[in-house]
Amino acid sequence: MNVGALGPIDATAVLMNRTSKCASSVATLLIVLFAGCARSANREVAQGFVEQFEKVTAKERESKDLEKRADEYNKELEKAFQEKNRVKQAKAFGVWFTQYRSLVSEARSNLDTQSGLVDGLVATSAKFTGDANQYARETADSLREYVEAEKNGIEVGEQVLAEIESYVDRPASVDPKRLEELIKQGEALDSKSKAAFQRAMDAMARLRTVTL
Repeated sequence: MNVGALGPIDATAVLMNRTSKCASSVATLLIVLFAGCARSANREVAQGFVEQFEKVTAKERESKDLEKRADEYNKELEKAFQEKNRVKQAKAFGVWFTQYRSLVSEARSNLDTQSGLVDGLVATSAKFTGDANQYARETADSLREYVEAEKNGIEVGEQVLAEIESYVDRPASVDPKRLEELIKQGEALDSKSKAAFQRAMDAMARLRTVTL
C-alpha cells in the first residue's frame, strides 16, 4: 500500500483518540472499583445489621411464647366464667388477673427491647447504598409497623383486662359489645403484626442476597 496516498497524519486527532480511549478505560476501572468498594462497604454494614435483626427475631419468638401462655390463660378464664361456685369463681379470677398482669408486663418489657433494636436498624439502614439501601429501609420500616401493631395490641389487652375486672366487681356495668369489640381489635392487630414481620423477613432475605 502507498502510505503517502493516505495524506498527512493528524497528530492532534491521534492524540485525542488515544486520550479518549485512556479516559474511557480509567472511567471503566473507576466504576468497577467503586462497585467493588460499595459491595465491600455494604457487606460490612450488613454484618452488624443482620446481628441486630437476629436479636429482634429472638424477641419475636419470645412474643410467640407469650401468646401461647395467653391462650392457656384465656382457657382458664372461660372456666372461671362458667364456675357456679362464687367462692371458687372469685379465686379463679384472682389467679387469672395475677397471671395476665404478669404476662402483659413481660410483653411490654419485651417490646421495649425490640423497639430499641428497631431504632438502631432504622439508623443503620441509611448507611447502605444501592439496592441494599432499599431492602434495608423496607426491613426497618416493616419492623416499625410490627412494633407499632404490637404496642397497640398490648394496650388493647390492658383494656380487656380492665373490662373483665369491672365485670368481676360489677357484672351489670359491663357492656358485652364493648368487650367483643376489643377482642376483635386485638385479633386484627395481631394479624397486622404478623404480616408486618413477614414483610420484614422477606426484605431481609433480599438484603442478604445482595450483600452477603
